[in-house]
Amino acid sequence: MVEPDMAKVAELRDWILTGVVYSAERREAVLKLEHWDGRRRSVTLEGVVQLNISGMPDESGPSDVIGAKAEQMEEGGRVALEMFGHSFRRGESGVVGYPGTKLTHLELVGDLCVNAVCQRIRVFEV
Repeated sequence: MVEPDMAKVAELRDWILTGVVYSAERREAVLKLEHWDGRRRSVTLEGVVQLNISGMPDESGPSDVIGAKAEQMEEGGRVALEMFGHSFRRGESGVVGYPGTKLTHLELVGDLCVNAVCQRIRVFEV
């Protein structure tokens, strides 16, 4: 079963990513988005384990989102965390992951790309 907020992530296609705020103390990231019709949403990532943001060095301004998805991860996130270069839980044979912990992978693709591994995603109308 897909959690309601995870299903809402797919609706963020054609939105504009306007900001990312991260709190190291709370291990929480908030993605701020606007739609061309004026609606606003925030996506809160709780229990962030990995957060990657990538883009072109010579581009600035709003970032159009052309793809968005969220999915539950298997094996404590080991495969995705290895792919993203997670170095905190590294064993002799690679990333150990977080067995027994429910993790979710969020991916936003656009002018900026965001990949996050976290415990919970919440989507809010602002």
